[in-house]
Amino acid sequence: MTTPASEPVSVGFGSADLSAALPADLPVRDPVVARAFHVRSTDTRTVWVVLDFMDLNRPFVEAVGAEVGRRTGVPLSHVHVLSTHNHAASELDRLDVAEASRAAADAAAGAVEAAAPAHMAYSQTHVAPALTLTRRRAVAELDGAISCFYGVTAEEGFSCESILRQAVRSLVQKGRMAYADRDLDQPVPQEAFIDTRRADDPQAWRMPAGDPLLQVLRFETAAGRPLGTVVRYACHVVNCNGQGFYSGDFPHFLSRALEEQLDGGCVFLNGPCADLAPATPHKRAGYERTMGERLADVTATALEGQPRAPVTVLRDLALPVSLPVRPDFPLDEAELECRLERARAACEAVPAHDLATRKRLGEQVAMLSTTPFLRQRWVPGEEPAHLERDNPVLRVELGGLRLNEVSLIAYPGETFRATGEAAAATANGPVITATEHGRTAMYMPPPEQLAQQGYEFTCRLVTERGEPTLREAGLALLRRLRR
Repeated sequence: MTTPASEPVSVGFGSADLSAALPADLPVRDPVVARAFHVRSTDTRTVWVVLDFMDLNRPFVEAVGAEVGRRTGVPLSHVHVLSTHNHAASELDRLDVAEASRAAADAAAGAVEAAAPAHMAYSQTHVAPALTLTRRRAVAELDGAISCFYGVTAEEGFSCESILRQAVRSLVQKGRMAYADRDLDQPVPQEAFIDTRRADDPQAWRMPAGDPLLQVLRFETAAGRPLGTVVRYACHVVNCNGQGFYSGDFPHFLSRALEEQLDGGCVFLNGPCADLAPATPHKRAGYERTMGERLADVTATALEGQPRAPVTVLRDLALPVSLPVRPDFPLDEAELECRLERARAACEAVPAHDLATRKRLGEQVAMLSTTPFLRQRWVPGEEPAHLERDNPVLRVELGGLRLNEVSLIAYPGETFRATGEAAAATANGPVITATEHGRTAMYMPPPEQLAQQGYEFTCRLVTERGEPTLREAGLALLRRLRR
């Protein structure tokens, strides 16, 4: 619904520690937190809760949403549960759902209690110098894309040359693609094209730029008392994973710095980041702090001098969507092993010089090997015999929020940058696009990216029609918000 202009909308922020939801096997070095903001008018109440986890499945989201709704009284249709896509806070199946639900509800209840009639400022800017990169890179000699998860930095001109050499050596020596292996020191003749291309163009192996867009909503009372800040920036949260501790990674340092600089609460929304990575040199570089504090400084600067206006328009929506699922999941363990054996045999039969075929077949093996993990994200706990085999679908939900002239579209799962930009390009007013809304949908490459295969191809649930379906749903939700 839309609030009449004469009635101010209230906004509040809250947070709660998620440490009790984590396994006790590792220390928590940097806080892992649930953060929430609550918005209410005379006819609408909504709460958006963001957890510092990587992904969520349907039972997890339903449990969190139910507890948040019970504690706050907000209808479930207006409870939105998201994650920051933080890889440094354990795995989904090792989290304590009850503790996570309690913390999420604490954060939401705090936001409800803190809500006050709000004035809002909106700003957007581009972050420079670049802190991220587009981690996928098409390589003609491989007839497809490689992915660089980390180790590509400004200091080396954002070149993927060293990682590409590893990938080629791995294809030749191991028969599979390696995206981050650094244990292959022996050159192979098949990597000669890397030197040839670099000799012709010193920038030949530069990775594409990341998404520089940072967007911010700032809320204060009419008297100027700080309420909180919502920041949107797009990047995989992967600076701290695998380091022997749990961490909130760069969103923690961003939120902490903003709360110190501006007062009030802070909620970080990750933009569509499936194809974006931080420019961290290695996992022990402390880049998470550098990145978070730099983003906080950019945010504070972007807000300087921005006009504030009373929040008088509130519209909150959810749009259910069914995404077509890959129909090629093995029905049982026996079928999986049989197909894996055939795929591995096909890989071994390919000559070492045929890099493109080795890559393509190796990724088929990787996709088959990943299907048990993917099925648990699709339909946790269900037996293969109970799945929809003719036209399987993944049931997800997009979230939409409009505050004055600013619209927010939140997509499920690992959405690509291009998907979010398609929605923003159609609107007259500002559009904030976010990812990881509700249960995971894993990677959803646009058709042109899907055709290049690569890591994101192997770790996906949807068919080639998945991303266009999601894109159209985002546009439809945006139209409903703007009406």
